[in-house]
Amino acid sequence: MAGMKPAEAIAPPSRAQSLTRGDVLALCEAAERDWNPAQNRNLVLFFDGTGNILGDSTPTNVVKLWALAEKSDHQITYYDPGVGTSNDVPPDSLLGDWRQRGRRLAGLAFGGGVHENILDGYRFLIRHHRPGDRIFLLGFSRGAFTARAIGGMVNMYGLIHDDGLPMLPTMVNTYFADPSDARKAFTAQVHAQLARGRFPLLHFVGVWDTVETVGGMTGRRITNSGDIVSKRFVHVRHAMSLHETRAQYRPRPYAWPHPPLNEQEQRCRSFDQRWFRGVHSDVGGSYLEAGLSDLTLRWMMIESTGCGLRLQPDATAPEGDPAQPLHDQTLASPIWALTGLDTRPRRVGEPVDPSARPVGGATPASQYRGDCRVPNTASACKARHFRWLGLVLSALAVFFACWLARKMQGQTLRWDAILFDAGQVPTTWLRHVLALAGLSAVAAGGALAWPLAWVARRLAPGAIAEGRRLPLLV
Repeated sequence: MAGMKPAEAIAPPSRAQSLTRGDVLALCEAAERDWNPAQNRNLVLFFDGTGNILGDSTPTNVVKLWALAEKSDHQITYYDPGVGTSNDVPPDSLLGDWRQRGRRLAGLAFGGGVHENILDGYRFLIRHHRPGDRIFLLGFSRGAFTARAIGGMVNMYGLIHDDGLPMLPTMVNTYFADPSDARKAFTAQVHAQLARGRFPLLHFVGVWDTVETVGGMTGRRITNSGDIVSKRFVHVRHAMSLHETRAQYRPRPYAWPHPPLNEQEQRCRSFDQRWFRGVHSDVGGSYLEAGLSDLTLRWMMIESTGCGLRLQPDATAPEGDPAQPLHDQTLASPIWALTGLDTRPRRVGEPVDPSARPVGGATPASQYRGDCRVPNTASACKARHFRWLGLVLSALAVFFACWLARKMQGQTLRWDAILFDAGQVPTTWLRHVLALAGLSAVAAGGALAWPLAWVARRLAPGAIAEGRRLPLLV
């Protein structure tokens, strides 16, 4: 093997942007042939979900798999906390606690931190990757978005050398830009001047329920296609949620290879994307009741180790429990309805994991019968209490809105009287009227969340079973 070229050097920079399916197959075959477990290494990068971090009492599947992974000279691991977390854990003061909460909210609302997470992960690969090493990328939720963005950057640009580090922010921004001739020209310059023949394969990408966008208000999204057949991806696995209805967690599926991988390709490449029972965090983890998320963890452990991931000798895959009641954030916090609710369309023939069949056979969150006295137990327990509290608050909000409307009518009549008597605009009364109108709108909007969530929960099971969207977008 000593006289053979490393697999990543087969495709010259001039062809890096225009690989064919046959080119990728040749690269994969060469990499498989050249792999030497005694000399080459696994570089395994883990990216946690929204607001998740190492040390949480209810860890995600990302943390669980990272904890089980071997850490050695032959396998170097990298863990990155989720978007919306901070390094001040635990906070050292009340002010620090509020700062941490502010950063968390910024991360959740605007995707704050995802840019830095992508930069950090890509820098790790720049500094540690050697010819022949295998790259593994694993992530959940916005961490899955981060993992896929880094994989996309490696596919698009290759791995640049250290002299190109100042260009990294520009490379990230260009990666997220819409495809154009200018972006293509920039990428060609990166290939020639910064990557200089360093085009590794992405050996394994394993993600749980990738979100389509990061930052609900800024909407940063991956603009490249989800197709992998003509890109430098070797093995891809994606576990997706059947029962998530929050629009803020709309998924980004991969495009299925078309035509499917042939017999020759299947010897060194693979792809599997399937639906699992549960909502977003039932699939990726972070609930205390982990029966459903353990099913996807077991699947990912089997798939990743089959592709070369090394686990600790005592690592065992959990069994999981497909009969565990679903969680439902719209039941626990109906205010989610104001951000949009919809079921996820599913095409005929898309794989549903055997543990999720029949699709209509899942145990609903309303049937949770656990002990609510146990600390940190069950969003379903919390939902049981909030359901009645929400109805009471909804009724109070409607009453308050009616009272405000009556109050505002009285203010308007007085305003008219002043206008006719004095012939001038009463700015004080005008401010009062506008303020009351705003409060009335907020109260009415808040009151809508509970009935909207109630309607969606009753329409969703039928739509999910049939793989269609809700009859009307809630």
